Amino acid sequence: MTKITPSSKKKVGLGMGMSLGTAESISAVANVAFLGSLIVGVIAAFFIYVTAGVKETAFKHALSEANVEIAKARASGAQAQAVAAEANAAAEKARESAATAQERAASLENEAAQARMREAILKRQLLEVQRQTRKAPF
Repeated sequence: MTKITPSSKKKVGLGMGMSLGTAESISAVANVAFLGSLIVGVIAAFFIYVTAGVKETAFKHALSEANVEIAKARASGAQAQAVAAEANAAAEKARESAATAQERAASLENEAAQARMREAILKRQLLEVQRQTRKAPF
């Protein structure tokens, strides 16, 4: 039978043929890198926490300003609607006045036409009277 000794085992993987000193050096570097990454991660998490608070404060301030601007815009819109309502009322009054004026103009035009007809009738009557007076002997 063959006795298996540590040197007779087949080495498989990355560590094939690596010495103990090299393995310890690589392990130490890996541990330091891992510890460094943990420290960087904790610092990054702290900065994320701090900046999130600053960003949230800025967001609340911007939201507050936006709400003030919205309130101003709504008030301005309400004023504009009031002015438009007044203008519409004035326009309606003007339309009513124009309709009344048109009715009055039509009435006056009718009266003028009747007056012209009376004038024409009176002229004819006058001419008839003048003809009769010329023919009548004195």
